[in-house]
Amino acid sequence: MDFKKTILIIFSLIFILKNLNSQNLQGTIRDAISGEKLTGATVILTATDLPSETKTTATDADGFYFFEKNRPGYYRLEVSFLGFEKQIFTEILMADGRKKIVDIALQNAPGNLATVTVTAPLPRRPLPISEIQLPLDRVQRFPVTFFDPARLAAAFPGVVATNDGTNAMSVRGNSPATVGWRLEGVDIVNPNHLPNAGLFNDQPGAASGGVLMFSAQMLDNCALLTGNFPAGYGNALGGIMDMYLRPGSSENHEFTAQAGLVGLDLSAGGPLRKGKSKASYLMNYRYSTVGLLGKLGVSFGDEQIDFQDFSFNFNFPSKRGGGWKIFGMAGSSNNFFAAKTDSADFKTGKDKWTIDFSSNTFLVGISGDSRLNKKTRFKSSVIFSSQKNDWTAATIFPHPFGAQVGIEKNYGQLAATFSIKHLIMNGIEFSAGVQPNLLFELQSEFGPVGMILQPWMQIDWKMLDGRLALQAGVHRVLNVSEDDYLPEYRLAGTFQINENQSITASTGTQNFTDIQNHIFSFGFGVANVNFIKSNQTAVRHELKFNPKWTLKSEIFYQQLSGVHANSSGNYWVLNQPEFKDLNNPRTGEGKNYGLEISLDRSLAAGFFTNLNTTIFDSKYRTAPGNDWKSTRWDVGHVLNLSAGKEWSREKSTEKIRTLGISARAVWMGGSREQPVVAFVPENGNPANEVYPVYNLSADFSFQNPDYFRLDARFYLKKNLAGRRNSLVALEFQNLTNQKNVAWHFYNTVSREIEVKYQLGLIPNLSWRIEF
Repeated sequence: MDFKKTILIIFSLIFILKNLNSQNLQGTIRDAISGEKLTGATVILTATDLPSETKTTATDADGFYFFEKNRPGYYRLEVSFLGFEKQIFTEILMADGRKKIVDIALQNAPGNLATVTVTAPLPRRPLPISEIQLPLDRVQRFPVTFFDPARLAAAFPGVVATNDGTNAMSVRGNSPATVGWRLEGVDIVNPNHLPNAGLFNDQPGAASGGVLMFSAQMLDNCALLTGNFPAGYGNALGGIMDMYLRPGSSENHEFTAQAGLVGLDLSAGGPLRKGKSKASYLMNYRYSTVGLLGKLGVSFGDEQIDFQDFSFNFNFPSKRGGGWKIFGMAGSSNNFFAAKTDSADFKTGKDKWTIDFSSNTFLVGISGDSRLNKKTRFKSSVIFSSQKNDWTAATIFPHPFGAQVGIEKNYGQLAATFSIKHLIMNGIEFSAGVQPNLLFELQSEFGPVGMILQPWMQIDWKMLDGRLALQAGVHRVLNVSEDDYLPEYRLAGTFQINENQSITASTGTQNFTDIQNHIFSFGFGVANVNFIKSNQTAVRHELKFNPKWTLKSEIFYQQLSGVHANSSGNYWVLNQPEFKDLNNPRTGEGKNYGLEISLDRSLAAGFFTNLNTTIFDSKYRTAPGNDWKSTRWDVGHVLNLSAGKEWSREKSTEKIRTLGISARAVWMGGSREQPVVAFVPENGNPANEVYPVYNLSADFSFQNPDYFRLDARFYLKKNLAGRRNSLVALEFQNLTNQKNVAWHFYNTVSREIEVKYQLGLIPNLSWRIEF
């Protein structure tokens, strides 16, 4: 081979490798119902940091669009087609060397005036009201989320994080125990490690924990529903966390390694086989960093925390959109507290006890989406999920309650959803479905103890060239064991004043059956378990000043009835951080009402910000005619400010370094609690101790001082070519080390009422690499 041919081959290989590493964006545009590929749809791509860098194309005969040789960074994507809603995505991230595939399903609409703007694509159509979008990129970009979408939700209006060490959240004044968790459209058990974290009784709750078991490597864009739900959602009061799993790459094997305070993640994804098949796999294993260091001999005091999880998702897309998924997750977590052996070392009563907590969660499911004909689609998902919790406490010191106590809280459920969507005519869609949920008690022996059925149907009607969208639906929650059938109505309407301004109103009823929490708390049957009723109304106004800035204002009102209460006028079950029945009558009433305002600037020219506030009241009374009182969650006001800035340095098209900083400040009213008193047991007390109790004759009128916290994140991203990307971040939770009051307690050692504070300054150094 002569010298000229050698040089030619080398330059050809360099050219080929360069093109392989360039950032290409591609996808398919389809009809959301029929799955038909739309030919001639207009697709516009704009670089957010260089608005003049705009590309336009049209889909081909296969509905396919393609943009090649794009610089790594954020883009705005706009898709339009006559007779369908225009969709705009404001933050599409393209990483180096990784082909970005964005498949889009357009909703049918008369005319061409309807527009839907979202941050990033959701696996379902976004809601126009009472929804917080939680794109995966924001989970990774906002400070101190620990890659958990539930923690990100606390940065947006209507949500209050009730404890610094957990992802527990009170939505619009409701108890954290009333938040529902969904995966691929199906109700699941509490999907969090350490479900006892942050609770003052140290026992497991039913709807929160230390960290979500699904790593961010596995999740697609998610959302939190905060108010009146569409007809396909139900059996929740305080919001629904709606999660989806993302597919792996169907073209290249990709790997991610990540290490930080939360854990060590190892993720792998890619095609199941090369060729025409688009089937893919995605897997992730995570082990807690604290647990790993503990096994290496590093001491973290008396508390030992350990957790791990493994999750997978196999995706089999169909030629007409949709397809099948097979997925699962298994996770375990442990928390061990060693008692002091010398009484001179006692600081609180807890120091006398050895406390051992373990939690094991299992989940496996399958979901499908297929076309029945040109006007009808069918979707289904089936998931079995379970959680077993074991809490024991033992002491060597004399104690009137015994030397050892233990609690088991175990349950499982087999849940499913089956639904169809049918296009009646242009602009009118009909959808219907059913969600059966079979509940299992795992305390003593495996067996079903109850069943809930949730049938529903809905009509979506667009008119006035798509500017007016009406939605009417009916939902029912059927407690089969009790023959209790409660209908619910759902109504919503959106009027698009112009392309940049809209107003939406919704109203409806929702019913919440506490069977899951009842089994979770007590481990026995479901007799006399009925419904808590909720009526909700909300009105939202949305104004887009320009493609970057959006102002949203929403007024909400929620009325609750049929809540467990007592005759003394103080006990109302939704004041509890974990749901407990206590067989009280259902005479209690509640109301939550307020105003949410949010000003959002999507990431452009390296800068983003979100400023929002919520002003609200959360009240209860134990019977009609009694005085209204503040609930435990009535903090009154919340103000969030999140912002970030990125500076990029481009060495070449494939090599870009980005230095970024983001911060979040939150100021809100203090937590509420009942006064703490103490008593000495009458039947003798060998240790001569005083044991704390709450003054249950009092309400939650006592409010702690206002809460303030500042979080910050500093990071360096590198696009290194060859599909290699790295991210190093240093973040600080509670940067100013503010002492925020969590609650008061009676210290049996000092015999004084003392303060339990929220977490202080916590640094977190993390590193992530993709290849």
